[in-house]
Amino acid sequence: MGDFNQIISSHEKFGGRPEPSCRMEQFREVLTRRGLIDMEARGCKFTWTNNHPIHSLIKKRLDRALCNVAWRNLFDDACVQNLPRAHSDHCPILISLPLVEIGLSPSTFRVIVTCMGSSI
Repeated sequence: MGDFNQIISSHEKFGGRPEPSCRMEQFREVLTRRGLIDMEARGCKFTWTNNHPIHSLIKKRLDRALCNVAWRNLFDDACVQNLPRAHSDHCPILISLPLVEIGLSPSTFRVIVTCMGSSI
């Protein structure tokens, strides 16, 4: 999961110039070749903004969680949520896994996310 700096389709962008279709196609091809699927998130549709006034505002879905089919089948109840922006131009991403199903207690499962040089 992270900031891929690329959208998959024109529906993932608001404002500004149209995204070059060849760049979107190249990104989709890389995901296909690597066997990765987009986990589709709830919450904020656009995960990045340039924070400009409405006449020059641009929003994009640059941040996403990807997985392969085997992982998705193993964790079919996992869900991704794009949280509201707070101190960045990007939305934080939360992946929720049902720990009971995978036999882990909350104290044995750790995720460390690095954001702007500091661990969260």
